Amino acid sequence: MKTSIALLLCLLTCPAWAETFDLACFYSAADNDEGLASYPHCARRDGDTYRLAPEHLQRLSFDDNGLASAAIDGAMFYIKASGATLKVLTFDNGADYFEEGLTRAWVNGKVAYYDKDFNQVIAPIYDWGTPFADGRAEVCQGCSRGPSDGDGHWAMEGGKWGVIDRSGKVVEPLR
Repeated sequence: MKTSIALLLCLLTCPAWAETFDLACFYSAADNDEGLASYPHCARRDGDTYRLAPEHLQRLSFDDNGLASAAIDGAMFYIKASGATLKVLTFDNGADYFEEGLTRAWVNGKVAYYDKDFNQVIAPIYDWGTPFADGRAEVCQGCSRGPSDGDGHWAMEGGKWGVIDRSGKVVEPLR
């Protein structure tokens, strides 16, 4: 009887998220001068998206664009203060940089480009794409990841390469 009452009280008063946020995160908290740290029970997966526990969302250090980054479940994400997340490529051990306002993300095994509002600007039709520079990005179809150089870096090999502009229009055909 006492156990049943205790269980009922816990169900009524214990935070519901305590059991549901089962993923650890790695991020730099705004209230911690120590830099990057790992935090257990920070996030959970909801279908194809990820959600941070409210107390972790509040601790993130947001930039001037209202974005923070965190590693969750082995992947890199940009996160808005609203809790919206965008899974992006990992680059230099962090979230892919926004170059000329766009970042890269894997979508169904292809590279897509997103703006800082998490709008998809260029659809995922290429096997790889470089960051934008001077309004252009190199893209390829049929290329694949080559061997690692031992430091975790690798290059794309083979396939047909071309160049697109920031709207996704091909400015140099694939060849």
